[in-house]
Amino acid sequence: VLDEAIAVCSQHEPDGALTAIFHTSPTDPDLVVLYEHYPGRASLEFHRANYERIPAYGELRARMNDLLVAPVEIVEVGRQVARWTRTVPGLREAPASSHTRYSREEIGGIAFVARFPALPGKGQELLAVLEEAVPPQAVYEADPALVMDFALSVANPDTILFYKHYPTVASRDEHTANGQNLPGYRDRRLRMNALLAAPTEIVEQMTPVVRFTRTPKTEEKHQ
Repeated sequence: VLDEAIAVCSQHEPDGALTAIFHTSPTDPDLVVLYEHYPGRASLEFHRANYERIPAYGELRARMNDLLVAPVEIVEVGRQVARWTRTVPGLREAPASSHTRYSREEIGGIAFVARFPALPGKGQELLAVLEEAVPPQAVYEADPALVMDFALSVANPDTILFYKHYPTVASRDEHTANGQNLPGYRDRRLRMNALLAAPTEIVEQMTPVVRFTRTPKTEEKHQ
């Protein structure tokens, strides 16, 4: 049903979500986790308002609600500030004919969302240390993360939200081992820890299943 909703959003939202990734939980296959990135607050509010003004949205929500054992939970809302993406040679997203403005790609691996609570006023400094740690991964890791998104929590801009997608569990484990064994990794972790108000929290660990990416129309590219 959620997959089907992408086609409806494509039809009615000219500035809809840029990315929508559906995951399952490795501990509960009946739990679906959705990670969405909207271009701005206005496009998110437009999406939400459509559930009240467009019958097709209401019908989809009713069908979805019939399948839920508990209400949908918004875990966190953040303002995205940086995205790091690894280019994989030969990997192409196939256009999805049923989602005219989105490409649909079946994916796998492992992903997680983490929360880094910085000391008051230290959010930007912590963000800089976290971003500094990204380039070395391409040097020391054979199969590093595919996507790393950094965002600032809307509720507290000194809290960094981090979405990370690894191609395999082994690639994640290699990164974890480097953090324990390589001096450069350990040094950055010590600097990061000095900026934290509380321990880092893994909000959710999940298995990516399918990713939708909005493809702007030709006329939009020239605006």
